[in-house]
Amino acid sequence: MIWSNERKLSLSGWLQKNDYSSFDTPLKLQKFLFFYESSAKVEADNYDFAKLKGYKNGPVFSQVWGDYTKERQGFEEKSRTAYEEDPSIVNEPRAKIIDFFIRVSSPVELSEVTHHMDIWSKKKDRIDRDEKQVELDSDDFSKHDADIIETIREAFPILYVETHKVLPVGNKSFVISNEDAVRLTPEQSATLQALSQEPELDNPVYVHLDANGGIIVD
Repeated sequence: MIWSNERKLSLSGWLQKNDYSSFDTPLKLQKFLFFYESSAKVEADNYDFAKLKGYKNGPVFSQVWGDYTKERQGFEEKSRTAYEEDPSIVNEPRAKIIDFFIRVSSPVELSEVTHHMDIWSKKKDRIDRDEKQVELDSDDFSKHDADIIETIREAFPILYVETHKVLPVGNKSFVISNEDAVRLTPEQSATLQALSQEPELDNPVYVHLDANGGIIVD
């Protein structure tokens, strides 16, 4: 039996269709759902923090977690169907922005962001004591939390998101324009692979191709 509500199923279905790699990573799916709902709250839109629990890696929607880990096939089918039957449940621009942020960030980086948010950190002592099922309270979602969400939204406006791609290479995420992405040669891809090993490059790495085919790192 699947316990996730239609909203979470539809959001999960959107991610499954548009970014299966993140959907296939339990922590990234949870972070997508959390940041999407947080963005909805900041936008004064309908949002849903029901069954949101505090885990050491950040906020987790417990029903989604249970469905995903115990009934994976059923969850995939239900979420896919829920989105296909009513895609209007998902705010497409918001989902694209949050997904772009999820793509460019590592699981560790995503957890670090949520650890700085009051909605999680105000229950940190209980979570650190391994207390189970620590309920997170939407009243703890503060102006500080809203500012973090606004920073994410400002960093990745929808026009930018729709004209750029995220290329995961090694342990780095390279951000490149759609036009440059289709021009990438095997040799340039090999260069990105080499760059991904450079420890001084912060993630994500913004790149573009010059007129001669050279790779420029911003």
